[in-house]
Amino acid sequence: SEELRRSCCFKCLGFITTQIDENELRNYLVPVMSSLIRFKDVELANDVLEVIESRIESATYLQAFKEVQKQIQRVKDERKRKIAVEKIENPNAAALRKLQKTAKKRVAKKRRIAKARIKRGR
Repeated sequence: SEELRRSCCFKCLGFITTQIDENELRNYLVPVMSSLIRFKDVELANDVLEVIESRIESATYLQAFKEVQKQIQRVKDERKRKIAVEKIENPNAAALRKLQKTAKKRVAKKRRIAKARIKRGR
């Protein structure tokens, strides 16, 4: 499953960060942290981030963290800009996108409800 694959990746990243030299870790800091920060809500990702933070200087960690946040924000802004341009240039495609988004939300809601029912034993 997706969760199993993700946890294996996080464990691998955690192991690698403990095994390589600090200087080598600095070279790979931004790519490693970018994959971990996207999944901050996962406990294992937070654990790996803490391991990284303990292995390097705080200033270096914060600088890399800020860089990753900037990258994430740039991607979000670019995506929003493309969607806004699409609404103007191709309203039919934008409407289709909106319908697909609401359909995904509906499916996700049904899945959440089904999980909650299973949890309650129904």
